[in-house]
Amino acid sequence: MKTSMDEELANVLRPFPAPAALREQLLMEARRADRPQRLVRRLALAASFLLGAVGLGLYLTQTQDLGLDMAKQAALNHTSVTSMDFKGAPPDGPATCGDWCVQKLGYQAPLPAEFNVSQVVGGRACSLKSRPVAYYQMDCGSGLFVFKEPLTEVKHQRPSRFNLPNGYRARMWNEHEHGYLLVESAEKRP
Repeated sequence: MKTSMDEELANVLRPFPAPAALREQLLMEARRADRPQRLVRRLALAASFLLGAVGLGLYLTQTQDLGLDMAKQAALNHTSVTSMDFKGAPPDGPATCGDWCVQKLGYQAPLPAEFNVSQVVGGRACSLKSRPVAYYQMDCGSGLFVFKEPLTEVKHQRPSRFNLPNGYRARMWNEHEHGYLLVESAEKRP
């Protein structure tokens, strides 16, 4: 019943279809009226992409600058070491290299996979950029800093590398839920 009533009302209110020319003119007017809105939407979308790209670029640049600042501070710390918490092999033995750090900093500081305990000639607790960090002095003259957590300054999965103005280079990477920063003489590696 409702359908037939709707049909009756439609027939009474508009008994004849609109002429084709009038229908075309109304459709063109509707499209013209919609053009500025579409243009505004497209411009807004383009502006949001541009702002996102600029924001990402600034973030990546700032992250790179923070990493370079930390690398510079690590090189300064490495070159000015005067005292160590231990000399020679770690006091807790080769199997648990890094347990000594639990007493000093509250976390274990294991060596990354590329190093072994026999390369360690000393260690101490220190800080970089107000972050507690374990420092290992290596037999090759390099300094290895072990952070409690992964470094946010490291982009992607590959290490960040920095050539420092004082004749050193630095490499930062994350491994096994820890952040690592290696400072070595620029002549050490090609």
